[in-house]
Amino acid sequence: MAHDVFISYAQEDKPVADAVCATLESQGVRCWIAPRDVLPGKPYPEAIQAAVAMARLMVLVFSQHAAQSGAVLSEIHLGFRRELTIVPFRLEDAPLGKGMNYLLGAVHWLDAISPPLEKHLRTLADRVREHLGLAASLQEPKPDRSSNPEAKARHERGVAHYHRQEFAEAIAELTRSIELDPTVAWAFNDRGLAHLQRNELDLAISDLTRGIILDPTQARVSGRHGAEVSRGLLPAADRWLQSY
Repeated sequence: MAHDVFISYAQEDKPVADAVCATLESQGVRCWIAPRDVLPGKPYPEAIQAAVAMARLMVLVFSQHAAQSGAVLSEIHLGFRRELTIVPFRLEDAPLGKGMNYLLGAVHWLDAISPPLEKHLRTLADRVREHLGLAASLQEPKPDRSSNPEAKARHERGVAHYHRQEFAEAIAELTRSIELDPTVAWAFNDRGLAHLQRNELDLAISDLTRGIILDPTQARVSGRHGAEVSRGLLPAADRWLQSY
């Protein structure tokens, strides 16, 4: 599904990267992180390139391992070429390699060297939300899945169909999820995205607007474009559809 943030990290720092992802998503920021969001059977390089292209911001979990990682350097280079905002989250004072120094030498870093990590994670969430034009951190984040087991399962199946580009099947599963629990904003947002992929703009407007009404704090790229369409700015929606 659509996401706001791409998380770049070295494998050795996966526990911290997972904590970054969990913190951001608890604050209404959708993230893309490997291997969780890599579709089974899809080549990693292809998945990474597509995810960076769809992101609005990149968070780099920086350590000596990341500094020495060719894969991390490649991801940063992709983000640099896409003119993404890159937020380095520094776990230790490790030297930058020449390539990384060229790309990040002038970027302001967010230090997370001194404990506790949780304090720095909250600061990171605040900075990311500011970059994305969102309000201050949420005190009581709303869940992105229903507490109803069948509604949750239908929602997750719908997301899986979406990733396989089976948009009609995704819409069917998400519709059933909404019928079982019509209170989850993400279900409407995700179904709206599927309608956008099918160029069903009226249906997309309806779902994205409903998602914003249910939970304005979690209105993301898709929601904001839905709002633009609902105000009659169809050219803006068309440009977004072409770049999606």
